Amino acid sequence: MANQIYEFKTQIGQMCFVSKSVMTGIMNALAILIFMAPLPELHPGKVPPLTHFGAALGLAIIYLFARFTKGLLFVAPEKFLN
Repeated sequence: MANQIYEFKTQIGQMCFVSKSVMTGIMNALAILIFMAPLPELHPGKVPPLTHFGAALGLAIIYLFARFTKGLLFVAPEKFLN
């Protein structure tokens, strides 16, 4: 009993039970589940085609906006660069 108290106080017996690779696998599985959860709701008959077009257009705008405006839109004033 005294040995356990000593190890607890000095944290000699501290152990990690879940390795980094296992945590990575769990997080990837969780991401896949979150991504796949709304997919049954997106059948072509349930959602109007205009919604799919709008989503694709929105993603294209975000992608192209980020690609072509790097450093052009938000430039730091000179007083912040020094």
